[in-house]
Amino acid sequence: MNFSCDKCNQKVPFWETLKIDKNHVTICHKCGTKLYPIRTKSFNWGFFVGFLAVVIPGEITYRLTQSLGYTLIVALSLTITAVFGVALYTYKTTSFTSNF
Repeated sequence: MNFSCDKCNQKVPFWETLKIDKNHVTICHKCGTKLYPIRTKSFNWGFFVGFLAVVIPGEITYRLTQSLGYTLIVALSLTITAVFGVALYTYKTTSFTSNF
């Protein structure tokens, strides 16, 4: 099961997705086991995703409406959606092991 302790199957909190990197250690809240992420994803593509999700639609919105306020609202909405999408993707694809 993804994003859960391999000893007690307790789910790891969703907010841990914001901290995941290659050398990250998570402590299981139920049994206290140290958990290490395996199959982590590289965030080198994060700039590209951000550009596609925010800059391009923001530019198109501004050119169509000529409204800076409306463009900022659209860009903020798309930024929140992109960050949540990347976090959800990480949550669904990262597994943990207690053996390092």
